[in-house]
Amino acid sequence: MKSVEIVSSVKETMSGHDGILSEVVAKKRSGLISRSEPTHRIWSVHFYCPQRSRYYVVYSQVKVEGEYPDFAGMFKGVTRTLKCHV
Repeated sequence: MKSVEIVSSVKETMSGHDGILSEVVAKKRSGLISRSEPTHRIWSVHFYCPQRSRYYVVYSQVKVEGEYPDFAGMFKGVTRTLKCHV
């Protein structure tokens, strides 16, 4: 990796628990064949459920910039549907 930057890290509520929603941008070094520096955008959510005594981590990576017009909204929408206990 050439660089890694935490773009955002905010508290969110997932399935009734406090959690962290983060966005990270990583840039890979250019290779022998490719002179470009690919950028990877990684979204993640981390939270703990005391009822189940489990930690949950969900992440997704976007390798092609602009592939999904509103990936942030789509990822946040998916994390709102998480149910760790009934």
